[in-house]
Amino acid sequence: MPEFRIDLHCHSHYSADGVSHPLQMVGQARETGLNGFVLTDHDTQQGIEYFSKRGLVRDDGESADDFLIIPGMEVSTREGHVLVIGVRLDPKPGISCNELLPLVQGQGGLCIAAHPFDRLRSGVGRRVLDNYGFDGIEVFNAASWFPGFNTRAFHYAHGCNQLMTAGSDSHHLASLGRSHQIVQAAQLSVGSVMESLRRRSCSRHEQLMRPEDYILKSWYNVVRPETPVDESERADSLI
Repeated sequence: MPEFRIDLHCHSHYSADGVSHPLQMVGQARETGLNGFVLTDHDTQQGIEYFSKRGLVRDDGESADDFLIIPGMEVSTREGHVLVIGVRLDPKPGISCNELLPLVQGQGGLCIAAHPFDRLRSGVGRRVLDNYGFDGIEVFNAASWFPGFNTRAFHYAHGCNQLMTAGSDSHHLASLGRSHQIVQAAQLSVGSVMESLRRRSCSRHEQLMRPEDYILKSWYNVVRPETPVDESERADSLI
């Protein structure tokens, strides 16, 4: 069965702390050998809407030009951050996990606990993991300052026989794809990738960000640069 490399956790400039232009993300992802990514901007679907208008996110869930962008979101729940994968969801910051999980799962999506033991970045923590039915746990987050947080997530997920995922948590282009999921799927489509995740027909590529990426990520949290413009958009504006 074919293998596809999918970054399950990344952000565009539509996240308040992201600086990557969506189209530039696609180019960067291709260069790094990714076959697709889940766009998980914080509490917004603006990036997915942008891709949809350009035909890069299709209603039938198929890939566009051999690249797959899966709708997603990193939702700021009352208990911490949760990755929503595979469905388009209205932004609901402050929703509880008790409300979010059945809402997403009822629409066929997955809810993954993002960096769950990293309380410095709003991980949900063990009590929430113990009491809510997450579909999976992010056991390797490339942006984690302290590798021990990833180790704790791995041991917890292993002990509970949970789906384990990896993602770059990229907020700028250079870190996209540092960690990602290697999915064995019949074809490059949303439905096929989601089914493979559910079957756990996947493995993880685990690699932390480079030191300079940590510095850039922290800097962009304080000083937000001008919104990037893709050259194709600049050309379009001149027509």
